[in-house]
Amino acid sequence: MSRLDRTRKVRCERAAGSCREAVIAVCLSVALGVAACGGGGGGGSTATSPAPAPTPAPPPATSYVVTAVSDSGATVTPTSATVTSGLSTQLQVQPLAGYSVATASGCGGSLSGTTYTTGPITANCTVTITTSAVPPPTPTYTVGGTVSGLTGTLVLQNNGGDNRAITGNGAFTFATPLVSGSSYNVSVRTQPANQTCTVANGSGTSSGNVSNVIVSCVANPPPTVTLTANPTSITAGQSAQLSWSSTAAASCEASGGWSGSRPNSGTEASGALSATTSFTLTCSNAAGSSGATATVTVTPTVPAEVATAVIQAFKDRHDLIVQYPPIVQTSCPAPRPAWTSTVYLDQTVTRVYVYSDGTIDSVARQVQRPAGVFRTVVVATNHPTTNIADVLDNLWKVAQQQINEDHAAYAQQLLLSAPIVAFENTNILAEVEEVPDPRSRSDVVAFLANRGISPEDFDLIMSLDLDAANPAGGFASYGGDFAYLGYYFLRSDTKVNLELTQLNGLARALYHHEVGHIWGWEHDWTGCAQSPPFITAPALFGWTDTDYDGVPEILDSTPYGR
Repeated sequence: MSRLDRTRKVRCERAAGSCREAVIAVCLSVALGVAACGGGGGGGSTATSPAPAPTPAPPPATSYVVTAVSDSGATVTPTSATVTSGLSTQLQVQPLAGYSVATASGCGGSLSGTTYTTGPITANCTVTITTSAVPPPTPTYTVGGTVSGLTGTLVLQNNGGDNRAITGNGAFTFATPLVSGSSYNVSVRTQPANQTCTVANGSGTSSGNVSNVIVSCVANPPPTVTLTANPTSITAGQSAQLSWSSTAAASCEASGGWSGSRPNSGTEASGALSATTSFTLTCSNAAGSSGATATVTVTPTVPAEVATAVIQAFKDRHDLIVQYPPIVQTSCPAPRPAWTSTVYLDQTVTRVYVYSDGTIDSVARQVQRPAGVFRTVVVATNHPTTNIADVLDNLWKVAQQQINEDHAAYAQQLLLSAPIVAFENTNILAEVEEVPDPRSRSDVVAFLANRGISPEDFDLIMSLDLDAANPAGGFASYGGDFAYLGYYFLRSDTKVNLELTQLNGLARALYHHEVGHIWGWEHDWTGCAQSPPFITAPALFGWTDTDYDGVPEILDSTPYGR
């Protein structure tokens, strides 16, 4: 093959579309020994090369249509695209509000986010999008409320978690909202120092934002203390057992008949006592202190001749056989009788005095027995000189309750299941013009009748006549049912606002002193050995066990060893 032939062949190979025909021509020329594609001239002269044939245009590329269809829950853009064979394309899929893409398929592609990318396109194809409705989100609600009275740091929790530390008063909200219809339960996880916080409206089911949880904080009260002595009355040289307990106490200190620190609860023997002794226990915490006192009444050893004289007096003067009468020394100060003894039988109290000179005096009276529940009505006259109208239904009731607590504490000392004495109180306010004379039982009874109240419904009728401009004492009759108490403090020309301390004193005067007269008590019974809060030694009211059968004499079916 000549150089010219080889050149022609190369050119033909480079020409798109007509290369095959050129190669064939070249090959034919070579086979025939022709020196040129355009024919030969005569005479053996050399022929010139013709111009190369034009390169034909390439055939057009093949393309296909990608179609996108979707249900009503989404839009796809574009909905149709022409794609060159072998290439891929992308479609944007946008779900409408309330819908999500359920399936996306076709054209060998896949969905990522909101972009659908096809595979290489080799034929017309369709991308199909289906959607599903998305349920609306379940609403959530916050839980909170208000805090009041807080002085420290409080930690609240909801449903046992979601702790919320609070350091000030006002509104609060837990950090974690609750799904509608779920329950909430707000509680105190950590109390503030020296305070107790309580939760109101703390639980329920959320159907909206909760803002009515109320947290109230108050200062912790001082400790509570109880102290009892058993027995409460002994003879000189004997001892009593002291028992005590307390709540919320950080420390307890003894004083009076004993001293030094004590555990928060315990028992201890008093040791031999020669005189009436009061034992006090004071317990403290950060909020303050509280105390309790137990008094052991020590009766001097009764001389044999006095005991004989008393027993004989009951027998000779009142035809009573009494083996174990209570005998209390009452000769301080003179001229009181040296010794006093009392015996309650049915509705009669018989009293015997033995004086230091050997003289004996005795009397028997019909009285109300100092035992049981006393239905009591108190008519308080509304004097403008005191605030009795403001305190009758609150502080005065507190003072009345203290009287019942006095009797309950004494019963506890005796290990009784119930108090020997209790008062059921009804308080009624009367205007000055409604009770002409508060000292008069008949005027007080007439007032009750006008109010539709029967005096027969009560065991005791009391008149509380607190006129600060006209101070007065009190009185009651032996064995009666009426007791009067006036304003026994200093006279005042201005209105007096009675406080609990004064009301407590008034209640003691009325319920311990004046009612004591109704039970037969005489001032000469008071004795050397005081027995607060009572007006006299409990033994003289029959409240002790003098015959050693385990039952106080006033409750005993065989009292005083009879």
